[in-house]
Amino acid sequence: MTLDRVGAVFTPIALAWWQAGCRLIPDDALPPALVPHLRAARDAMLAIPGFPQDVPLGLLHMMNLCSARLWGLLTLTVYGHLGDVDGPGGVAHVDGLVRDLVVDLLAVFGREVSDDVVLVRSAVRRS
Repeated sequence: MTLDRVGAVFTPIALAWWQAGCRLIPDDALPPALVPHLRAARDAMLAIPGFPQDVPLGLLHMMNLCSARLWGLLTLTVYGHLGDVDGPGGVAHVDGLVRDLVVDLLAVFGREVSDDVVLVRSAVRRS
């Protein structure tokens, strides 16, 4: 269920970048061991109404790379490997890591963060 929700957010972004001509990993440059998995993933995604039939496997691989980075930072945070994120300096540490993550994810697609992008934090209420 969580992956469906994450995919629902990021898949349209990746599709829009692909349709806008962003850099992709060419299908023939993919590690051969990944190709069957990526084909199966694409076949499953074709059941989504409006999902383009001609999505390159390289786009799906790049989406996997981005997901791995995102989940990596999330699990480091959840399991306490970043230290006390609620303590002094913790917020700045996590914010810095999130900004670096965004820069890395954009770079996967050959994009850069524009100067007008600002990290916005939602207030979290603790009970």
